[in-house]
Amino acid sequence: MKFSYPLSLLLMTFFLTGSATAVQTSHWTHAGEPELKKGSIHQVVVSNLGDVKLSRAIEAVMKEDPKISAVYSMVQTPDGSVYAGTGPNGLLLKLKDGKVSSVADFQENNSLFAMAVETDGSLLIGVSGETGKVYRLQNPADADSKPVAIFTEDQVQYIWGIQQTPDKKIYFATGPNGKLYELDSSAKADAKPALIFSTDETNLLSMVSDGK
Repeated sequence: MKFSYPLSLLLMTFFLTGSATAVQTSHWTHAGEPELKKGSIHQVVVSNLGDVKLSRAIEAVMKEDPKISAVYSMVQTPDGSVYAGTGPNGLLLKLKDGKVSSVADFQENNSLFAMAVETDGSLLIGVSGETGKVYRLQNPADADSKPVAIFTEDQVQYIWGIQQTPDKKIYFATGPNGKLYELDSSAKADAKPALIFSTDETNLLSMVSDGK
C-alpha cells in the first residue's frame, strides 16, 4: 500500500506531461485579398490590401458577363433607375426594381466612360473607342426610345466627362488631344459643337459645375 499513491501520482504526471507536449502552435499567413476571399465572409469586406473590415450588407444584382470587363460610369434618372456604362463591348445597362436589363449596345471595342442626366431627364452617354461620340436617350423610361448621336468630332476618341450647367449648355471633356467642347442643349439636332478650350494635355478627365 505504501507504493500505490506515489505510483498513481507518477502515472498522472506522465499523462499530463505527455498531453501538454503534444499541443503545438500553428501560424497561417494570408498575404492578400484573393486568399482571404476563399473563405466565408459574413458582415465584413476584404480590401485589396488584405484588410478585413466591417461592412454594410452587399448584394450582387448581376452575375458575371463575359462581355463586361468593367463598369466605368453610373447615373440615376428621376424615376429611380440606375444606368451603368460598361466596357469594352459598349453595353448600357439599366437597374430597376432589383433587375438588370440591357438598354443599348454600342458594339465591341467601345467603352462608356461618361454619362450625365439632363434637367429634362434625358440621358447623355459618352462612347469612347476608335471615334468618340455622345448620344442622347431622350426618354430612358420608354423601351422604344433609341440613342441619337449629338456629338462627334474628328481627332476625338475619348469622352471622359459630360456636364450640363444651369443655362442648359452641355460640355464634353475629351481626349486624346485635351479639348473641351460646348453644345447648347436647346439647339437643333444638327448644331455644331463649339471648341471653347484647347490644352497641351492629352486628356481632360473630369469636370464639375459651380452653378454659375
